[in-house]
Amino acid sequence: DTGWNGRLLFWIPPAQQPRVTQMLDHLQERLTRWVWAQILISLFFAVTFGTGMGLMHVPFALTIAVVSGVLGLIPYVGNIIALLFATLSALTISPALALWVVVLNLVVGNVAAHILAPWLYGRAMGLHSAWMLLALLCGAKIAGVMGVFFATIFSGFGKTKVHLIDKGDRILPFEDEDVVNIIERNMEKSGVVIHRNSRLVRMEVKKGRVEYELEYNNGGKEVFNVEKALVSVGRVPNYEGLWDDNVNININKRGVEDNDTQTNVFNIYAVGDLTADISLVNVGELEGRYAVEKIFGKPKRKLVYENISNIMFLSPEVAGVGLNETQAREKNLDYKVVTLDYSCIPRAIAKRNTQGFIKLLVTNDEDMKILGMKVVGNHASSAIQAVAVLISMNKGIEELAECVHPHPSITEGIQECVRMLMGKSMFKPTALRNKLTCRTCVNYQYEDIVFN
Repeated sequence: DTGWNGRLLFWIPPAQQPRVTQMLDHLQERLTRWVWAQILISLFFAVTFGTGMGLMHVPFALTIAVVSGVLGLIPYVGNIIALLFATLSALTISPALALWVVVLNLVVGNVAAHILAPWLYGRAMGLHSAWMLLALLCGAKIAGVMGVFFATIFSGFGKTKVHLIDKGDRILPFEDEDVVNIIERNMEKSGVVIHRNSRLVRMEVKKGRVEYELEYNNGGKEVFNVEKALVSVGRVPNYEGLWDDNVNININKRGVEDNDTQTNVFNIYAVGDLTADISLVNVGELEGRYAVEKIFGKPKRKLVYENISNIMFLSPEVAGVGLNETQAREKNLDYKVVTLDYSCIPRAIAKRNTQGFIKLLVTNDEDMKILGMKVVGNHASSAIQAVAVLISMNKGIEELAECVHPHPSITEGIQECVRMLMGKSMFKPTALRNKLTCRTCVNYQYEDIVFN
């Protein structure tokens, strides 16, 4: 073979030549398809643009269409030259006609560039169209996080239309309403369609696409047709084949039952997603280390879950530790809660991104022991560690108030929350009602804390 690929293969080791040859053939095939795709796009532009000019009686419409079709083989250049020729020709009749020619060119050009081209290029390169319609089914509490997580990822690509299906009246039912409001608002701004109060009735593949039917709480039904469907409803522990059937380990619906990692079989321990505990990577590591200490001796500290940090990579980022308000109310706890908007934090102002807030919960007594904290916004995950340590130590907010935080930093907002609870903040909730709140919640009723 004396061609260019033959000369290239001369330098390739013989063992790799078959693979390289296959790659070159594949590349040649894709390039050929790409050229034909470009020809079809140019033909579409020439015919559509020429027909439109002909209907508007633009002089030399046919000639301009042929020139634009030939030059259209060079992306963007043909469109610009065709627009120039057509505009000059239309100006010989009237400026208004020239304006309509510009509008026609923009419409045809955008259809070719953003609808036809992605589809043809996708077919040429063996890919799906750049635009994808994806359905995400999330129903259970745990699944809410994963469904919203993947909806955020795909919608963030900017080329995927996402339908999010949830049986509740809002996503993330275990989160506080103010957190969910920000997440839902940003997702819908990104084009995500949230089907609330909906139940999946039917889902089947038809002609290579997914058709599904929803039934809403009001009795209405609706059918959708999408390219892909991602089901994210709950997780099941994978312990199949880990032990013999004769080993009678107690198992419930959530996983292996354990007492501080030790199962009912004295010499078998279970950690991580296998158990009925929290399904997080950091929890699995914590339990694994604790189990090893317990096997070889007595652990120095108890295994506690109250200070477990969690993070949701959404838009914006959400991180938390301890209890949120929803969980505190479920436990019938009275508490104090302070909320500080990101627009009051110098670092957020300097970064020109003030979307988010910090929320701190403490006991409704003089000790004001920390129950939990939630941070929504940039650098949320890096702002919760100090609070996680204090929760594990069962400490109040005095230690947190004495910390000197770097400036400017998001963690300064935590210090300001503590100062508000102690009545020492320079910010006054009464003066910044939409940015700051400091309240007690007793018997599910809120009341503002008034400082003298």
